[in-house]
Amino acid sequence: MKITDVMIDRYGVWSDLLLPVNESGMTVIYGPNEAGKSTLMRFIRGVLYGFPAAGMATAERGDHTQGWGGSLRVKSQHQSLQLSRHIDEHGRQQFRANANNKSMSETEFERILQDVDADIYRTIYTLGLKELRELATLQTDQVGEFIYGSSLGRIGQRLMH
Repeated sequence: MKITDVMIDRYGVWSDLLLPVNESGMTVIYGPNEAGKSTLMRFIRGVLYGFPAAGMATAERGDHTQGWGGSLRVKSQHQSLQLSRHIDEHGRQQFRANANNKSMSETEFERILQDVDADIYRTIYTLGLKELRELATLQTDQVGEFIYGSSLGRIGQRLMH
């Protein structure tokens, strides 16, 4: 599955954002502190796997009188999907998925994700500030091992030792 567009209606510092994603290669999001990089990472994970029910930072919810959320466009095998997840002002999540203009349930979408749950997604597909800080402390010969282990998660760490 490949994300092709990120569309945020309202989430944290972001509102009315349309972010096309290059369909080939790797996408790197960078910017100064507090620019919204981690918020963007949490938004993508939230649309795919659900936003956390509790503990959501006020900064990400923003105004309590309005809902928040957005959509992702993705390509998976031979189909295009649009995934949408919104939270209303009462904290209720609403998920919608369309594959080639046909409605799909959240359970059907989870089958497309196969065995990639939120923890595996976070471990393999995203590097956050914590991981980058750890990377900065490594010696040159340790960098490859760290990246390989991070990208494969617990499985990779078992393979390496």
